[in-house]
Amino acid sequence: MKIIAQCEITDDLMFESLEHSAPDDLPKAVAEAFTKQVPGGTAQNVSKIENRAGLRFVALPQPRVIYIATLEGGIADTIRLHPDGTVVKEINPFGKKK
Repeated sequence: MKIIAQCEITDDLMFESLEHSAPDDLPKAVAEAFTKQVPGGTAQNVSKIENRAGLRFVALPQPRVIYIATLEGGIADTIRLHPDGTVVKEINPFGKKK
């Protein structure tokens, strides 16, 4: 009997699932290894952690550069500029207009 207890994103950005299994449901090699490691002992609770996805960093062909300045006395508190002087437009990831 397998019960998926939870799925979570870990601190190192891995997506993991946690399943609780009855000792009788373990793969044969895993059950034999438990028996070998703890002779005479029995597994009471068994959990399987499965890494399903992870964040991978890929080098960019060119660095992305922006300049951020804190302003006083203007309309905005900060401004973000591309190296060519154009303003960085804010993107709303939810697609809603402000």
